[in-house]
Amino acid sequence: MRNGLGRAGVRRDGGAATIEYAVLLVIASLLIVALLLMVPNPVGSHVKIALCKIFGGTDCSSQPYNYKPPASACITGSDSKKVGYSVTAFSVKVGQNFQFVKIKYADGKVRIMIVPADYKLGAEAEIGGKLQFGKGSFGGELGAKVEGSVNFKYGDTWIFPDDKAAGDWLDDVKWDLARKEGEKVSPGLWVFDKVTGWKPRTRDPEITQWEVGAEGVLKGAAGFGNLTSDSSGKKSVKDIGTGLEIEGKAGDAVLVTKDQSGSEKDGYPLTTYSFQVKGAVKGGAKALGYGPGGERSYIGQTRVTYDKNGRLKSITWLTTQETNSSEGYKNPGKKNAGGTGTDKQVSVTATTINFDDSNRAIGEKWIHDNAFLMPFQTIRNTFDENGSVVSKDPGPNGDPLDKLLYERGLVSRNVYAGDVDEFKVGAEIAAELKFGIEGGYEGEKQQIVDSQYLGAPQNGQRTFQQWPECAKN
Repeated sequence: MRNGLGRAGVRRDGGAATIEYAVLLVIASLLIVALLLMVPNPVGSHVKIALCKIFGGTDCSSQPYNYKPPASACITGSDSKKVGYSVTAFSVKVGQNFQFVKIKYADGKVRIMIVPADYKLGAEAEIGGKLQFGKGSFGGELGAKVEGSVNFKYGDTWIFPDDKAAGDWLDDVKWDLARKEGEKVSPGLWVFDKVTGWKPRTRDPEITQWEVGAEGVLKGAAGFGNLTSDSSGKKSVKDIGTGLEIEGKAGDAVLVTKDQSGSEKDGYPLTTYSFQVKGAVKGGAKALGYGPGGERSYIGQTRVTYDKNGRLKSITWLTTQETNSSEGYKNPGKKNAGGTGTDKQVSVTATTINFDDSNRAIGEKWIHDNAFLMPFQTIRNTFDENGSVVSKDPGPNGDPLDKLLYERGLVSRNVYAGDVDEFKVGAEIAAELKFGIEGGYEGEKQQIVDSQYLGAPQNGQRTFQQWPECAKN
């Protein structure tokens, strides 16, 4: 009897154990589901994979999408130098600038861009005449003028693994430039180089860029000075460097960039077409040639990139907003010199969506449907840094591209602090038709002070998170 009871007890115990095991499995499954829902992407990716393997998952190796942009997309600082001149004849202005830019990235790489050709052809005209006021020997005048220009810019970019390699390359460039200048003054050296087939040591650039644009400027000013009269009784105000200035600027441009920095298997060379809109408002005051000023400027870009086979690679929307305050001087008179020291803050928001065979049709359809609206969308993004950011789930009936941006968009927002030193000299003659020449130098440095990226979707929302790998540099 005891043996029978014992066996029955074992059977009953075994049945209870089976039921308990089934309950445990149910509880464990619920816990797994809860953990998978609670652990955010991509922080909990390793936890999710481990849980998947423990409980017999069949596809545990797939990695969740990484919403943090790569370090190669993070610019940590830049150093720019520009020299140039302009000549005005019959109120038509022709100018050229030479610019050198050194850019550092969070992955340690360095890019050097040289812009040897930056031409401007423009005209200026007074509008509304001048309003003079004052009595005795002191008075003032109010006036405005409008300027317009067509711009052409060409630039080359070289990519280096680190700062040392960039410095060595610069030494070679200086040597090559000195050799070319030597050929100009030494016929013997020129003949020697031609006979021996001498060539510069610097390699071809990895990236080339062309830009064609147009720009308009509206300037208003109030000046104060000595009030004089000529023999005919016509009054004029002699500039003593005192007054108020305000300026509005707007323009657009088309840029074409050829990138040969990668391998053919990755689709290189890449070709990028960019539409750019920019605007700025600035003002200032001068007392005897010296005074403060300020400016707020906006730049928006829509960039569309294709691979070597003409397949859509990516679309990037870029918004750059800049504020600055300055202290500067301007010598009174027609022949003048001026200098400005500027503290600035720059915020750059970039939204990129990459395409492959699984989603390329969505991007191509968006380009086709928005070809004529793209400039207007770029204008919106120029003034709204969140214009291209999709941070809320558009839902099942939302626009396909908005949904793709929400699910796969790479978004970063970096803030830079910068300093600009500017110096100009110029001379202007003639009263109605202007003749003159102006030259100058501008140096600018920027360093990153804050960096964020748009994190993974959680509960139908994406929020900005700190990007320490970028900001620490």
